[in-house]
Amino acid sequence: MPALAWLGRTSEQAKLGGYGPIDLETAKALAAEATSFNRVLTDPCSGVRVAMDRAVYSPPADLARWVRIRDGRSRFPGSRTPAHLADIDHAREWQQGGPTDADNLVTLDRPSHNLKSAGLFEEALLDSGAVGWLDAWRHRFEDPPNDPLDPVPPGLLAGRAPDEPCPF
Repeated sequence: MPALAWLGRTSEQAKLGGYGPIDLETAKALAAEATSFNRVLTDPCSGVRVAMDRAVYSPPADLARWVRIRDGRSRFPGSRTPAHLADIDHAREWQQGGPTDADNLVTLDRPSHNLKSAGLFEEALLDSGAVGWLDAWRHRFEDPPNDPLDPVPPGLLAGRAPDEPCPF
């Protein structure tokens, strides 16, 4: 169920897995009786899932595709492995509470992934888009984004109503 629809800000319909669209009142009634939820956060413009509940380890295909597009290559410094040949890795390990979301997933070539999983490296996805690395000897280094994504030009979204469709 779209969060903004739940709050009465939009008129989007809820979707029931395996069934299809349902009205909001039915969705609210079902949610009130549910014993568990799977939270899925999607980008409001593209619909791509960007975060999943803690119960989900493997990223869904659209989230994995977004991470591969964003990274472009394995994010281990010096690696030239293209993202489509790399593993999707939880920067903060899933078994240690790391979420399955775009802010915690990076592409790593298999040898680098194995070194990280063995505890020889620690990684963190930084706000700048760089991946911060800490080796076993506590040396810090960063892998900058391959090709930083263009920000939205100033004024492109100015005056746009919150429920207006994404213009691109």
